[in-house]
Amino acid sequence: MIFNFKFWSEIIFRTAVRHFAVFMFPLFIAGLFIPRKQPQKQKFLFDIWLISVIITWFLVPTTSLVHEYYQLPLMLPGVVFIGKFLDKHLNHNSLKINIKKISITCICLSIITGSLIYTIDYMFKENSNKSATYQLAQIVKQKTEPKSLMIFTTGGDPTLMYLSHRKGWLINPSQLTSEYLETQIKSGAKYLISSFKFIESYKFYVDENQKQNILNILTKYPNILKNENQELVIAPLTPSTN
Repeated sequence: MIFNFKFWSEIIFRTAVRHFAVFMFPLFIAGLFIPRKQPQKQKFLFDIWLISVIITWFLVPTTSLVHEYYQLPLMLPGVVFIGKFLDKHLNHNSLKINIKKISITCICLSIITGSLIYTIDYMFKENSNKSATYQLAQIVKQKTEPKSLMIFTTGGDPTLMYLSHRKGWLINPSQLTSEYLETQIKSGAKYLISSFKFIESYKFYVDENQKQNILNILTKYPNILKNENQELVIAPLTPSTN
């Protein structure tokens, strides 16, 4: 994974957008190139900290990619380097007026951007009326027995399983096969839980191949919600008698 361009592009994009709110990221990069003054060797603490976080991404690439909080430790030394840049260029004795204006503009825009990201990407998901994951979980609790084991097509994201107060297996919709279902049915699986609205709670895209894969399975195990909601799936894992 660490030799894959997509891995690093996603890590950097997420860090720049979600953590540095876009406009503070260039200030962070600029702050990295400010010379370290000797003999204040203590300042190298933040360089070592920064490198240590990046080494962690190398050591646990899968977890670092899946969970955004693995980039959070970067923010602590990150704000120090931003502070160093601002301290240098916002000083009243500085003659670089254009850099001052750019810095102040970046600060203002980052507040706006950060607020938008927080509202759209975090708070909207906490609104149960707008959360497809939460809504499906409530239906699962209403339509299924509490101790039934289930297969959730939410990849590695257990959010739907947790909100449903159910246990079972997690699988990506592209990996769903009749053979897999038969194996899990023998292990006690009673329902297939899926959605055409989302895969993971933070990934709202099901491509046509994944959708068709689910539809093929539903020919044998019909969706009990087909007349209520065409995008949500609760399929009892007993073969159709049709």
